[in-house]
Amino acid sequence: MISERLKIVKPSPVFEIAAKAVRMIKNGENVLRLDVGEPDTPVADHIKQAMINAVKNNKTRYTPVPGISDLQNAVALKYNNQYSSDEILITPGAKFALYATFQSIINNGDEVIIPSPYWTSYADIVKLSGGVPVFCSIENVPEHVNKKTKAIIINTPNNPSGEVYTENQIAACYKFFDGMVIFDEIYEYFVFEGKHFPLYKDYKNRSIVINGVSKTYAMTGLRIGFLLAPKEIAKAVSSMQSHATSNACSIAQYGALAALTGSQEHVKQMVETFRKRKDFLIPELNKIGLKCKMPKGAFYVLADCGLIDRDDKKATIKILEECKIATVPAADFGASGKIRFSYAQDMEKLRSCTERLKSYIEKAG
Repeated sequence: MISERLKIVKPSPVFEIAAKAVRMIKNGENVLRLDVGEPDTPVADHIKQAMINAVKNNKTRYTPVPGISDLQNAVALKYNNQYSSDEILITPGAKFALYATFQSIINNGDEVIIPSPYWTSYADIVKLSGGVPVFCSIENVPEHVNKKTKAIIINTPNNPSGEVYTENQIAACYKFFDGMVIFDEIYEYFVFEGKHFPLYKDYKNRSIVINGVSKTYAMTGLRIGFLLAPKEIAKAVSSMQSHATSNACSIAQYGALAALTGSQEHVKQMVETFRKRKDFLIPELNKIGLKCKMPKGAFYVLADCGLIDRDDKKATIKILEECKIATVPAADFGASGKIRFSYAQDMEKLRSCTERLKSYIEKAG
């Protein structure tokens, strides 16, 4: 009964671990959720109020497929008014923007270059569109470009590594490839070292930008993303969305509008909080023997798991069952032998995490 194209898609390892962690918590176990890729910060009050007002004012009807015009304008302003309304689409989350984009531009057999390590959903989204994911390091992207290459995905700051790509690394993607470069910059504000280089501004006709409010404004469950692309592509993706979801949630769109146009002070505070967490967690993991590099952005770190188990999937299960810590195996992120920790949790939980890991590793000998 299941379609052949869906049989090639694997369940997300992130949600598999999450489901097991939730079951353990329901059974009364004190599980630390370092698998979760979402800020623990509450949504700012002015954003909440905007959504409350939207409900009170009956802003609960269908919206135009591309989104409410005020939110489109706010997105345009965020990008220095370099995009017109017919180049901007509001979507039900950045993930759907990616999915709809590939459904709109990929033909069977087209190749999409995905620098490793990568967000696990990229490969399956490409496969669902009939495309072929091609994995390589960011440095080796140029040598993997061929006549079948349809697009390159750039995710910086990077999930799961926390790497921030250099200007030269990104520029090479444009220099050696004349097709579409897709920027997933959902972590754009989480830069602790280096700089975020939005080179798509110089190559607007060859770029698709995917972003949203989930990470920056801690609005993950509200599912608002946005896409900026050449008119032809934006129109095609909008058409695809019209048959799939109609529009993004009206109430959440008003929340996103308040997020983009209101005070950004809470964003600055959140980023600084995450910096402090990073500066605590990474040295502690290294002391324990879970070797890792200091991430430059996002809110994740990849750590070697050889002390626990060389198989990262087995290691995450051991850590979950023995330490009551949920992490994510990185094999499906293109980083075998490593596990991903999210430091989107408060300092008390991070300290407890390192204490539990240290105790477990010492006992295991």
